[in-house]
Amino acid sequence: MTGLRFLQFALPLGFLVSSGCDQISPPIVTQADTACTAGQAQLQISDGYLKNLCGCVEPAGTLVPSPGTLTCTVPVGTVVFFYVVAGFTHHQIISTTGGSLTFPSGPVSDTGNTGEIQPYGVPFLTAGTADFEDAYDTALQGQIIVQ
Repeated sequence: MTGLRFLQFALPLGFLVSSGCDQISPPIVTQADTACTAGQAQLQISDGYLKNLCGCVEPAGTLVPSPGTLTCTVPVGTVVFFYVVAGFTHHQIISTTGGSLTFPSGPVSDTGNTGEIQPYGVPFLTAGTADFEDAYDTALQGQIIVQ
């Protein structure tokens, strides 16, 4: 939980301090910042790419630029956290119909105006696949494989 608190409070502060008045750039999130605990995975949604921060079977730090599909394989019972860390565009993670599992859409995020990192957690309690995309950039796509 300590890593999650860091993401929720320290990174937005660093973002606000490091942002220039005439230019907004998102904070840099590293694997060391996330500190996943058992039973969770964390994915970053940014302008133009998706990134596996931790908790997936696939290597942490995997970055998939748009267009592309990020894959995250997790055991049943894992909560997958989506973190919007962006500078310029709106983002909203939505479940698509390609997989056997669906989940409620995340909130609309506009971190470019607020500087806040907005996490959204989804528990995956049954085996299957859940496809998702960004409603504002449909070329940002991913798949959660729950085993």
